[in-house]
Amino acid sequence: MYISNILAITLFTILHSINSTSKTSIKVKTPKVVPDKFCKLAKQYNLNCTRYNVTTQDGYILGVYNIPGKKPTPIYLQHGFVDSSDTFLIRGYVSLVAFLAEEGYDVWLGNMRGNVHSRAHLWMNPDELPFWEFSLHEIAIQDMPSIIDFILKKTGENQLQAITHSEGSAAFFAMGAVNPEYNKKVKLLICLAPIAYLHNAESPLFQLVAFKKSLFNPGKVSGYGELMRNSSALVALIRVTCMQKMVGYSRCVNSFIIDIFGRAHRQPEPEFWPTGLKHYPCGSSLKNGIHLLQIASSKKFAQFDYGPSGNKIKYHSRDPPKYNLNKVSMKIALMIGMSDNLSVEKDVEILRGKLPNVVDYHVMSLKSWDHLDFVWGRYMNIHLFRYIKDLLIKHS
Repeated sequence: MYISNILAITLFTILHSINSTSKTSIKVKTPKVVPDKFCKLAKQYNLNCTRYNVTTQDGYILGVYNIPGKKPTPIYLQHGFVDSSDTFLIRGYVSLVAFLAEEGYDVWLGNMRGNVHSRAHLWMNPDELPFWEFSLHEIAIQDMPSIIDFILKKTGENQLQAITHSEGSAAFFAMGAVNPEYNKKVKLLICLAPIAYLHNAESPLFQLVAFKKSLFNPGKVSGYGELMRNSSALVALIRVTCMQKMVGYSRCVNSFIIDIFGRAHRQPEPEFWPTGLKHYPCGSSLKNGIHLLQIASSKKFAQFDYGPSGNKIKYHSRDPPKYNLNKVSMKIALMIGMSDNLSVEKDVEILRGKLPNVVDYHVMSLKSWDHLDFVWGRYMNIHLFRYIKDLLIKHS
């Protein structure tokens, strides 16, 4: 674990120094949206797929995908931190997308601003710093409402059901707190490994909290840049290193990457990791990552902390406002794994006590279940999908 902590700190420092976007002024051109690689992936598994470009009020162009189905209520899937819609499909025929499609559901997949499918803007260039001035808060108040409104308008429905993983759940909680009117648009929210409170997170990444003063300066207001770009040289180096047959899994995946997400190391299996690492990480803003670390450090589910002086300008208070979870009135089901290093049972219990309408709380029966097993696990069809189906039917 000590080695993992040092590796995590080293990796984050390198990312901060190398992967930050250049400050050089570049002429903004017409935004180029990444080709719909997700749909190409879907077609490999005989799934019809359409890409839509959803534009937020502040100009970000988000890639939203639809796998059509006959059932009226749409199902919206939302990924977590530095992830993408791919995460719900890369298990192929045993993925969550394939399962829901086989059940006849109309499946929609969102992508947070800044990832490989949403790295575009109406007037800002993603190769310049201003594009990356966002965190969980902007994702919550801009991306989630824009995607929900688009899906409902496109389908003609008044409500949808949603399934979120990790930070995707946090974005829904923050949205429901800041924009309470959206609670009525969500018939049921199923949260897989939800994140909101990180008091007890055991991931080595959160060892970085002890170094926050030197690494992420709470008084910093702008200039954070990009984090873990899918096509960056650093991510390519990580992939090449971790995919080596002789040492990749044992030295890279098993000794570092898995420690971030869980303790059991049972699934995903070694044969899957080359596929997983081709699709993850997919990019976000450094500010988004720092926001999560602030939540862990402060032990408060609150907006971004700009430091006392910056907060007075931004919020007219010394501290950033907390998200009022009493306002999150949508029906919520929480699902956790006992070997998860990020969505820890004690923290989810805190969350459960603050949300007013938790209709179901489920601990996975497989004791080795961890953070990634909810999206990449090889036993999802045995231990997860039937439970999700029952929830969707019960609250349809």
